[in-house]
Amino acid sequence: MASLPTRLIAEERDTRIARALADWLRISKTGGGQQGRSSMPRFWNERHGYWAYFGRANANTSLGWRYWNAFGIRPDDPTSSMAVEINPPQFGIAAGTQGLFARDAIGKRWILHGGRLHIGHERINSDRFAELSGFHRVRVTFSNESERDYFLVAPLDQDSEALHQALRLFIATCARIRTQLLLGTHEAELEDRANIGEGQSSDEKRGDYVIPARSAVIATRLHADMWHALTEALHRLKIDYTNKRVGRWGPDLRTRGKKPILFEIKTDTTARAIYEALGQLLLYEKLLGEDHRKVLVVPGKVSTTFASLLESLGIAVMVARKEGHAYEFGKTLNDLTR
Repeated sequence: MASLPTRLIAEERDTRIARALADWLRISKTGGGQQGRSSMPRFWNERHGYWAYFGRANANTSLGWRYWNAFGIRPDDPTSSMAVEINPPQFGIAAGTQGLFARDAIGKRWILHGGRLHIGHERINSDRFAELSGFHRVRVTFSNESERDYFLVAPLDQDSEALHQALRLFIATCARIRTQLLLGTHEAELEDRANIGEGQSSDEKRGDYVIPARSAVIATRLHADMWHALTEALHRLKIDYTNKRVGRWGPDLRTRGKKPILFEIKTDTTARAIYEALGQLLLYEKLLGEDHRKVLVVPGKVSTTFASLLESLGIAVMVARKEGHAYEFGKTLNDLTR
């Protein structure tokens, strides 16, 4: 994210607020697929690990409704996984709403939150939120010259990646605060470990790029390309292999010989893909009743945490690097097949 502003001017015109919300919704649509299996059709962003819902709720306002935008970090029932609401006013000076759009000195728009949360029977105010989150406040000026402090959520006019990263961090922080206050600090720390392992901490903490899930058509084609490249590489090394998947749901390919290898190919590096590969490789090795070298084949880097955990479980990670129209496995495949 670029340098952060310290003073902003609130958006109060209904048309400007509606436009900002429409732009936010448009960016959210490009970042993930829609989930409509619940009463809240949401946009689940697999890469950044959060869901967003943009809607309206009946309310005692002059228009009879209010904006209702909910967010969470778990792709399950939204009624149990909602971490925070960010609801801007329809127009005018914000009163009870916690969401806000505001402009910085060069006219760039920002998404803000007032810091108030209701968690169980506890009401968190701005000071308590600052203490629990570690976030700093910015001063916002309204048209009547009054001023209030808000927390920056995300930039709306930078690139979409900056919005997704910042928004996810804010949502995850709110989720952590909820866990800490409802279940205790230890449970919150355990949740942090899982999030970091999944590559879902802040960009500064993570430093790893998670290749997002593909559409079914693209994933099928990519999987086939990687499989054929792997079989051709094994053929060049004169290594015998089975020409089919192990069982119905097992690893994609198995070599024969004194040191057999199980290969499982995944077309992305999301936590879900790694969980699936882990289960396939470990379970089918037991079903086969023989020790195998176990290899996860992916098109890019796996998070450092996951790579270390996989290694401790005896699973090697091999990156299929695309070179032109072909895939190369490099020294790793040579080492594994010795």
